[in-house]
Amino acid sequence: MSDQNPKIPVSDPLNPAKDVATSIESLTDTLAILNGPPGSRKRRASDGELRKSTASPFGVDKEELDISPFKKRSKTWPTIEQFARNEWETVQAAQALLQLQQTTSNESKSTEQCTNTSSIVKVEPDDDNGSVTSVSDNVPIATTTPNREFKCMINPNSYGCNTGQWKKSESRKAISDIFGRNKSQTQDIEDCCILFCRKHYQRASYEPNWQKRKCQLVIQQLDLIENAHPGTVYDIELRKNEKNEVLEFWKKDGEQKADQENLKTTARPKADKATEDMRDDAAKDKKSLGTNVTAGNKGRHGLDLDFKSQEKKKVPEDGVPPSKQKSRHDPTPLKVLLTLSRRCGKNKSVKDVYRVVDIIDEYFKHGKITLFPGIEFVPKVPGTTSTPKNTKSKATRKSTSSVPHGNKKN
Repeated sequence: MSDQNPKIPVSDPLNPAKDVATSIESLTDTLAILNGPPGSRKRRASDGELRKSTASPFGVDKEELDISPFKKRSKTWPTIEQFARNEWETVQAAQALLQLQQTTSNESKSTEQCTNTSSIVKVEPDDDNGSVTSVSDNVPIATTTPNREFKCMINPNSYGCNTGQWKKSESRKAISDIFGRNKSQTQDIEDCCILFCRKHYQRASYEPNWQKRKCQLVIQQLDLIENAHPGTVYDIELRKNEKNEVLEFWKKDGEQKADQENLKTTARPKADKATEDMRDDAAKDKKSLGTNVTAGNKGRHGLDLDFKSQEKKKVPEDGVPPSKQKSRHDPTPLKVLLTLSRRCGKNKSVKDVYRVVDIIDEYFKHGKITLFPGIEFVPKVPGTTSTPKNTKSKATRKSTSSVPHGNKKN
């Protein structure tokens, strides 16, 4: 029976394919014995002879054969099924070695192809200093420029991101709200807007330093506009909510100054006799009660005797009522808005915008603000005119809708 069983060939490290072929042949011969039923004469004879023999039927001594997993289960010699399973693992290892050699040979060929100039992106320096803002010379085309419709500028020193969102519909304008968002003037700078992919835009908006980073992005956006459209001027203006706060402050400030001037020039008028009598009666009622009068208690003349409620409410230094401060999420201090309002105006140069951004950056550094203020820099590209929206007047709509269907002229 031992002559029928094949022997394990000697491994040849220089020719692993030969080892694989011979190992597969020996394995097929071994599995042929196992194809019969478990109680067959051939199967029992092979198992019994394998247990009694001092050497394995494959020509390997017990000491040389690694049977450590079988010793833990039982002290008997392993069956042909167990031995075939162990040999199958060696065949798989030989196949993996052969595949590894094939891959190494393929890699050597691919490195020779990558050295060719046709398969490598060559990028010229974008600036005079020699700095490259797209892709390095060592990155293949297949991994960097697969039909990108826009450039994700999350990292200015690279070509873009590897999120797979490279269609124009998946792009997001990073700071379009600072440059007018959907205004007609903003459409003139579509060719030089800072774009992020949707994933990076969402991640960046949740970063703790995103508001402070807007200052750097604004300066970068101004540089792009100046390079693409030199001579562009800007309308610096506050947004609606911030502008209303500033106007409300100046209105209150003007009223207070007017009241102070009126108090100085005119004397306070004397109270009537009836009002003086009512005040005396209220004082008598308070003394007769002997206790502090709470809110809601009134005298016989209908006067509110809660003198604490008649005290003037303290106005904060910012001039913004507490109700409005709670409704807004971390509002910009009024002093900051007043400083920025002095820089607002129409047809401002790029240097004026740089100066405003520097002021905002200083406020961030000193901890005066945590959000980018509500200010806009609306660009005016030279040679373009803002087109008004095509809207019909209400009179024409009303006249057309009021005509009955039967009275329409043919």
